[in-house]
Formats: sequence, C-alpha cells, structure tokens
Amino acid sequence: MVDRARILALIDVVEQHVRHVETRTRLAVERALQVAIEAIVDAAALVAAGKRIGLPADEETVAGGLQRAGCLDEGEAKLLGELRRFRNVLVHQYGVLDDRRVHLHALDAPDALRRLTVALRRCL
Repeated sequence: MVDRARILALIDVVEQHVRHVETRTRLAVERALQVAIEAIVDAAALVAAGKRIGLPADEETVAGGLQRAGCLDEGEAKLLGELRRFRNVLVHQYGVLDDRRVHLHALDAPDALRRLTVALRRCL
C-alpha cells in the first residue's frame, strides 16, 4: 500500500526547500538543494515500494523501476538520477564544490524538482 501521507509530506519538504533555493545565499542554497533532493529521492523510493515495483537494489534503480511502471517518463527518470548524483556531490565534496555547478543546479533544480513532484503525485 502506498504511504500517501508520508509521500505528500516529503513533497511538501521539496516545495519548501525549492523556495529557499530561489531566494537565499549560497550556503542556504546548497543545504536547501540537499534537503529537497533527499526528500524527492525518499518520496520516489516510497512510491516504488508502495506500488510494489520491486525492491530496488540501490537508489539508482528506483528511477528505472518508476519509469518501467509508468510513474516517470524517461526524462523524469533521468532528472531523478542526476539530482541524486548532485546531492551526493553536495554531501561528500562540500570542501571542493564548484560554485558554477552549484549555481547552475540552483537555477535548474526548482523546475526539475517541481516536475518530479507532479509526476509522483500523479502516480499515487
């Protein structure tokens, strides 16, 4: 069974942090991106589990499973993977982050995250 309340709560976290990405300083943007991406990845995993798409071997296979189930299109699955990889950069390479890369993600991530929240809501 899909944990609708938990997924919608995670989507709310995404939306709150997307607003921060659009209006804050670099450190706040980095943290908001990290939290929003973590929330969308967690929501996607919960949708996959709730839809009984199968237990993903890792975070990378969640997007593929959701795509095969018709929850995400190819572009959305790709976006989810790209965001997840960038989240890992934010978490593990914070000492050597490229400001340009963070800036580009800060510009693109809000639309990408909103697109994914729409897709996950549609799949509930």
